Amino acid sequence: MRFSTLAAMGVSAIALSGCSFLGNLVGHGNHSTKSNQSYGQYNYNNDDCCVGGNALSRWNLEGALGGAYLVGGEGITGSQTSVVTSNVGNFDSQDVWDDGIRAELGGSYALNPNRKVTGNVFYQKNESAGAFDMGDLDGDALRGSVSDLENYGLEMGLRQYFTPRVFGEKIRLRPYVEGKLGAARLDDVTLNNATRAGAALPEGNSIKLYDGGWVPTAAGMIGLETPIAKRMTLGVETGLRWQGKPDSAGEAISGGSPIGGINNGGDTLSIPLTVRGRYRF
Repeated sequence: MRFSTLAAMGVSAIALSGCSFLGNLVGHGNHSTKSNQSYGQYNYNNDDCCVGGNALSRWNLEGALGGAYLVGGEGITGSQTSVVTSNVGNFDSQDVWDDGIRAELGGSYALNPNRKVTGNVFYQKNESAGAFDMGDLDGDALRGSVSDLENYGLEMGLRQYFTPRVFGEKIRLRPYVEGKLGAARLDDVTLNNATRAGAALPEGNSIKLYDGGWVPTAAGMIGLETPIAKRMTLGVETGLRWQGKPDSAGEAISGGSPIGGINNGGDTLSIPLTVRGRYRF
């Protein structure tokens, strides 16, 4: 799945949004009046971000949709094979899997006008890049494909907002940064239809590389938000996300196998690009 397709999907996503312009969103005077005319009696001039009063709106519903673009991590560790005469290559995650799609749903709680605790569940899938030449074993060409990388999980984070930027009388953008920690549940990853010199490997047509299970995740994000309604904001965010190594499978790939050792990776680095919104209660 190509970058442009996923970006278009992200831009067209419908995301529910909440109070993101908590304080100093617009200036005083004419800007404040125009803001109230555009979004109803929503007071952008105080530091409390309220609806019809001065009470802080703490709870928010959030959603996001967009792309996940692999930029690092080990997919195949061919240099660690147990056969001395093998010449299997090392392949990064972006060589083994295509760009993917990511969806999130969760909420946030405002600790103060400029800081929120966040939590969400997510789903991410990076499809297989298809069959590729992996190198050779004793001079015999080795070829195969790796199954899709599919996972779901949960994350907790802390988001810090900064002073809004006002462009003209209409466009108001508020930047933020966020750190996240979490866990992802991966499906099994297999080597499929692998051949040696054109003949199927004795290990079978579907050789397990990595066991499905839970791995740690961490992410650093940056983003921008803008109001689109009285209780809603819409934003775009990106950053860098790390996902830890799964357990190497040993049932079919052991030390005696000519491809033993190619499955000592499995971690990924990706750049997400998502449209995210929040609805303020």
